[in-house]
Amino acid sequence: MKEWDKIKVDKAIKPIHYSQRKPVDLVVGNDYYVSFGENTALRCKLMELYMEGGQQRIEIEVPIKPRSKNGFIDRNGNISHHWVDTYILFADEIGLTPEEAVINEVTF
Repeated sequence: MKEWDKIKVDKAIKPIHYSQRKPVDLVVGNDYYVSFGENTALRCKLMELYMEGGQQRIEIEVPIKPRSKNGFIDRNGNISHHWVDTYILFADEIGLTPEEAVINEVTF
């Protein structure tokens, strides 16, 4: 299984209302899971914690399948092989396990 593959979670596990979520212990640099729906979860890495509008927000990086074996030119003009998507989420929208990520599913 590749780091960017979706992890399928049992259909019996359902997302809860956002008001019932409880944030997990967050440590910058640790690995977590995030779910954007369809009872699947993706691995992610917590990059930053901050407060915005009185709520704790997080920045995560989710690995994606490389689009080229030669890499890409990053914003500094260097060749990079660090293929990720970056998301800004509420602190309670990730989980320590794929099941917990589905329960805390991202709301748009």
